[in-house]
Amino acid sequence: MIRVTALAAVVILLAACGSSGRSSVGAAPVAAAQMTESSDLPPPVSRDTVTAIPTVPASVGYSQRLDLARALALRFPGPADRDPSFGQFGLWAGIIVQTTWQQQSHRDRIPNWSVENFTLTVAPSIYAQGYRRGGDPVQLCTGVAYVRAAPTPFLPGLPDRATACRAWMRYFLAADSRQPAPTLQHLMWDAHTQSLIEGLTEARAHLDNLAGTTEELNFWGTWLEIVLLLENVNFPTAASTAVPARAAVMPNCSPVGSVGCELSPADLGQTLSFVSALANHPVTVDQILTLYRQLNSGPFALPVVVATDPALAQAAAAYITAAGLSPMTFFHA
Repeated sequence: MIRVTALAAVVILLAACGSSGRSSVGAAPVAAAQMTESSDLPPPVSRDTVTAIPTVPASVGYSQRLDLARALALRFPGPADRDPSFGQFGLWAGIIVQTTWQQQSHRDRIPNWSVENFTLTVAPSIYAQGYRRGGDPVQLCTGVAYVRAAPTPFLPGLPDRATACRAWMRYFLAADSRQPAPTLQHLMWDAHTQSLIEGLTEARAHLDNLAGTTEELNFWGTWLEIVLLLENVNFPTAASTAVPARAAVMPNCSPVGSVGCELSPADLGQTLSFVSALANHPVTVDQILTLYRQLNSGPFALPVVVATDPALAQAAAAYITAAGLSPMTFFHA
């Protein structure tokens, strides 16, 4: 991923939010709500465990996904932080917090969320079966049956399973060799994004119609677009940002727009502003793929995206603020 400079990014996002550095979209940071977490952490993933994992998203429940993600996180964590529930998972905390939220808000029942989550929890565990310290990512991934079974042909310019696998292998190798935190964060984001887009491409013919409501489809799709922007600026994925952001802006109900999860203060509370911004932002799978290509097109891609879709940039800045970080101080750090 080609990224803009830190100074350029802050100018862009602050312009989208207004000169105060705080967005009008989304809630102010609040104390993180306690999320259900098991204190019994599983051992590192073994070759036998990974080999037994089903390769169809609907066949792997979220409890198993969380077990797999936690195990990989403990094996390849990156820098940990002090959050009592998720800090030990290092740079994987963002994925684990997101997976926990999806399960608790019943988005595990919505195919859009489930398919994409599979690529971030189950697929990396499958790739890890072929990992060995000091290996070459290309050669390591050649030995993974899940990679060889990938459907073809793939869309030009978009990652396939082999691309995603190699990105995860690069992260595993770097984490094993204790590379610096900024390097690990870049590699984590690269693997994360390659996996998301690979899964989106495989399922693109179906995902525009499976979210349950138009509002939920927009919420899901715009959230993926925000994730692409966060990757572009190397936003930290540790628990110290993921936990407060989840508590401040991510809804506890689903699907958005249904009875009990309508765009109202009664149903959404403090998350209403952020959820409404996403739910009222129409997006299709093809548009998400186009955004991915745009952000990979050159060093000035992000300013063009912001100018074209300021509402998206504003929502991304709102998420950063909800994570307890001002866009100004974050991008100057």
